[in-house]
Parts: sequence; C-alpha cells; structure tokens
Amino acid sequence: MVAVSPPLRSSSVTRAIGDPFLYYLVDRLGLVPIFSLSRALSTGSWFHARAELMAFDTPGAPLPPEERARLEARLNNRLAELRQLSAYAGLSADKTNQILADEKSDFDLAMATYDVSFLRLSLPGHRPGTTVASYLNAPHLRTLSCEKLYTVECPNPSGSGTITLCCQPDRLVYNEQAGNVWIWDYKTCAESPTVRLQTCTVEQQTFQYMHVIHTLLQENPDALGVPRGTTLGGMGHIAAQKPTIRLSGNDRDFEIETRTLTRGPNKGQERTEKNYYGEPKFSNYLRRVADWLQGTGEYAHEAPAREADPCINMSTVYFAAIDKGQWARYHARIQQTAKYATCHPWPCNFPDNPSSLRGQGGKLSPYLPFYTEPVEKWPDIVARDFLIRHRDEALLESAHV
Repeated sequence: MVAVSPPLRSSSVTRAIGDPFLYYLVDRLGLVPIFSLSRALSTGSWFHARAELMAFDTPGAPLPPEERARLEARLNNRLAELRQLSAYAGLSADKTNQILADEKSDFDLAMATYDVSFLRLSLPGHRPGTTVASYLNAPHLRTLSCEKLYTVECPNPSGSGTITLCCQPDRLVYNEQAGNVWIWDYKTCAESPTVRLQTCTVEQQTFQYMHVIHTLLQENPDALGVPRGTTLGGMGHIAAQKPTIRLSGNDRDFEIETRTLTRGPNKGQERTEKNYYGEPKFSNYLRRVADWLQGTGEYAHEAPAREADPCINMSTVYFAAIDKGQWARYHARIQQTAKYATCHPWPCNFPDNPSSLRGQGGKLSPYLPFYTEPVEKWPDIVARDFLIRHRDEALLESAHV
C-alpha cells in the first residue's frame, strides 16, 4: 500500500476531525470498500447527476432526449461497474442481480425526487410558482460551472511547504446584476430539510468553498470566467427531502372495480377496489412521489405536515457576514487536518475514534477490521474486501508507507 499526502476537501477535513485513523485509511491509504456507496449516498449521487442538467430544464417539458440519454449512459456504466465488482468479489448471480436492482431503484428515486422537488414545488419564501430550477435559471444568473473542481495552494499551517485546498461546487453562478458570485450546493436528506439546513452555516464545506472561491476571485478571476473585481456573495444550500416510497407494484396501471357485498353486516353496500395489471411504470411512480412530497392524493392526510415543514427548502450564508471567530475555527480545522495529511504515515500517528464505526441502522463500518486486527493482516483484509482508489489522483504527491 502507498500512502499519499492528499489535497484537503471539506469531506476529508470533517473525517480527520471526527476520526483521524479513519482519515488515514480513507484519505492517506485510499482504501475503499468494494461496494462503497450506501443506498442513501447512491440516491444523492444520482440526484446530483440529474441536477447537472438543470440548464436544460424548461417548465412543463421533459428533459431533451440527448440529455436523458447521457443519464441513461451513466447508469449503464455504473451497472457494468457493479457487475465487474460482483465478479471480483465472487458474488452469486442472485446477489449480483439484487445489487443491480437496488442501484436502478436508487436511480428511479433520485430522478423522481428531482423532478418534483426542483421542477414542481415552490420554494418557501418566494413568489408562488418559483421552483429551484426557475430560480437558478433566471436570465441574470450565468452558470459558470457544475461539479468543476477548483484548487488553491496555501502555506502548510502545520509544517513546511504548501497544501492544496479543494472545492467542487454543485453549481457556481455569476449574478450579472449584482456583480458577484454565488456557490450553490444541493442536499438530499431523510430528515426535514428545515432541520438539515440549520447546520449549514457552521459546516466545513461552507467555509472551505467560500475560502477557495474568494481566493480565486482575488488572485485569478480568469479561472472562474468573471471580470476582475468580482466579489463573492456567499453560498446557498438547497435541501430536498427524499420520499420513503420506491417503485413497486403500487405503480402498475389499474382499473377501478365496483362490487356489491352479498354477505356480512355490510351486505348490499358497494365497495370499490383497484385491480392492478401489467408492470410498474415510472410515470405512475412519479405521480405517487409528487403526491408524497406535496401531501396530495393518497397522501392528502400529510398535507398539514407538508405545509408546516416543506419537502424543499433553501438557506443562504453571506460571505461578508461571517465573523472572525468562525474563520478562526475553520483555520484551526485546516491546521489539524494538514498535520494528518503531511505527517509520516505510521498508523500510530493517527488517533482512532471507534464510535465512528457504528453507523445508522445499527450497521458496523466495513473499516472495523483495521481497528481490531494487527497491521500484518491488513494486506489480506484489503485483498478480500477493499479497493485502493485515491479520489484526486492527479493532484497527489505520493510517499511510501
């Protein structure tokens, strides 16, 4: 195994602060479980893939066929990758088929959630009918990039040389009226979007993204494609709640049958039933997701809850409003992570936090064996259950363990 001194992403900083040993395994050694994405992360990834195509969205019209084909190609490539990984892991055909079905289910959920939450639901606090897509596709907003990686070099606060800070905004926008740049980030969440947005003002991502983009605006605005003198407005977060329903037998076509009860205490009364037929259809699923998110149709009983706590919401953090104390805490996190990013990669240099091994739903982290087994056994563990993949391969400086 080869250890690297990786660039600092906001996710890696958060990991290093929470569990330095896990940072060592993931970011320094590049260890990734063979099937690394959870269902929640997979849905979020597909949601972001669809959001990259927001510029092609027009009210009441489907995504252009060529852009839809791009999404389908990405899905097919992912399914092909999962087949290869399944073969590498020696999984049975039934297990492989279930993994592929789960991925397709995540894709369907993400597409339906985007369609309703970004194209149909009105943003709270804005004029009725203002959707996420219409808000961000406004004529005075020029999209500079989607999912583009930006980097800046800065002195290593924990030693000699420099470190690289990264950010990869979901969408970077130039406001031609205000003459400033805004960073936009999308989040899918199981919890209330209102609750999810509460911590955005203090999260590492918010500070790091603004730090990197502000530095580029000052030192190299050409890298962003904006005029010199352009300022940073801030960062906006848009949270969309994921429905708990998935494509199922309830999304087949059906006919309503009315029959008269011929026995029992309700004899003589009429009862209507749905007689389903055929295979589930995505169009039916989309209608059901729309009802779930809006509290309509069969989910009309959820209407008061949806009105009180909408399934789509937005928050903004103004760059100029961040105080010195908040920036000091941000730089302290960077300094701590820079130490772990550049120190000699001996396992003993990275304190562990075993509480990070217990995930949601009572599941244990796949990294548990590295906490419990001696280093001599690590090669076998890696060969059996892990791949070595460094996220920012092109930016890395390698150092042998």
